[in-house]
Amino acid sequence: CLERNTSTVAIQALHLLNNSLVEKLAELFAGRVNQDAGPEPEKQIDRAYWTALGRPPTQDEKAASRQALERFQRMERAAHPVAEADQKALASFCHALVNSAAFVYID
Repeated sequence: CLERNTSTVAIQALHLLNNSLVEKLAELFAGRVNQDAGPEPEKQIDRAYWTALGRPPTQDEKAASRQALERFQRMERAAHPVAEADQKALASFCHALVNSAAFVYID
C-alpha cells in the first residue's frame, strides 16, 4: 500500500520544544509534581510519569529519567541557588516528558 499514515511534522515537534506557553506549562507541571511528591527525585519521577502518562515509569525509563534529572540539576546549580536550580531542573525534566512520544502519541 502506498498510502502514508498520518503523523506529526517537524514543525510540531519544534513548537513543543520552543514555545513559551509549553515552557510555562512545564514549569507549572513541575510545581505540581514537587507539591505532590516532595523533594525526593525518585518520587518526583514516579509522580511525573503518573501525571503525564497515567502509568509508572519502567525500570529503564526510571534510570534514564534519574540520569537526565541529575544532569539538569548539575547544569542549573552552576548558575542558581540549589532550591531554585532543582526546581528549574525538574521543569526541564517535565518539559522533556511532555515532548516524549509516549505523551504525544496515543497507542
